[in-house]
Amino acid sequence: MTRAQWLVALVAMLGVAGVIGAASIDEIMTKGHKAKTGLRAQIKSGAEMANPNWADIQKKSKEFVDLASGLVKNDPPKGDKASWEKLCKEYVDLVKAIDEAAAKKDAKALAAADKKLGASCKGCHDAHQP
Repeated sequence: MTRAQWLVALVAMLGVAGVIGAASIDEIMTKGHKAKTGLRAQIKSGAEMANPNWADIQKKSKEFVDLASGLVKNDPPKGDKASWEKLCKEYVDLVKAIDEAAAKKDAKALAAADKKLGASCKGCHDAHQP
């Protein structure tokens, strides 16, 4: 095998390992929602700028969707699995709405989707946060 083929194989294995090793709930919430530095805050503040950098916003919104999609792979810390799966799906759908608004370069729609996402936190936290 050539050096290039080894490199391709290694990258492929690391990619599979990344998919298999889902992020923890804490990692997802921190990376996604930490005040000022989380993806959600960066996306929102970027879209509020006079001249938004839509390429950067879109990159972060796609990353946010990927991150959010991993939440359901975790077991709920409290509450039942069916509720967890339902709320995780709703969460991903809300994050996808942010991504769709970013793809359309629509700051108003992005702000509305972000507001809906923010309003959804309490329901999930009440049901599943220890």
